[in-house]
Amino acid sequence: MKDKPLILAIKETEDNIIKVINESGIPAFFINRIFERLGAVLKTMSDEEIKQASESYNEEKKQENGGKKE
Repeated sequence: MKDKPLILAIKETEDNIIKVINESGIPAFFINRIFERLGAVLKTMSDEEIKQASESYNEEKKQENGGKKE
């Protein structure tokens, strides 16, 4: 089965988050505080993904060049 296009996965995720927020009954003030904390967690996760992607890319380039440093 073909993977869902990224743009559709993003839209679906946004819609689901909005639905959960609306159904939670929690005031926006507190939701905002939750998102501030989540933002910090997501920043850490994002930085790690970028680091891993960069390392993987550099390793592939190194192998393509026969192990020579660029």
